[in-house]
Amino acid sequence: QKIGNSRKNGVFLVGYQIPGTPGRELLDEGKCVIDGKVQNVKAQVKRFDFSSHSGANELKDAIKNLQGNPTVYVVHGEEMNCEMFADWINTEVGLKAVVPKAGEGFTI
Repeated sequence: QKIGNSRKNGVFLVGYQIPGTPGRELLDEGKCVIDGKVQNVKAQVKRFDFSSHSGANELKDAIKNLQGNPTVYVVHGEEMNCEMFADWINTEVGLKAVVPKAGEGFTI
């Protein structure tokens, strides 16, 4: 909810968003449902097409081109791969990267 309330923020959707899903509604209409209520999202919403079988270079290029000083949450992939990618983001790009554990919450 906090991410969506500011035009300074962005939501990075990876892959195809099926019509009728929350991701597609967010992408097409800039709306999402939070706590049972429809919310308008002010944050920038963009879709990037990354294959799960390739795309490391594309992911790295996208991370290198981020503006500002965002925290990157690495949430998709095998835990070891996520940790290695987060380490790369921390050391090579200089951004804070986090690999959340299942059920872990964050204040943004």
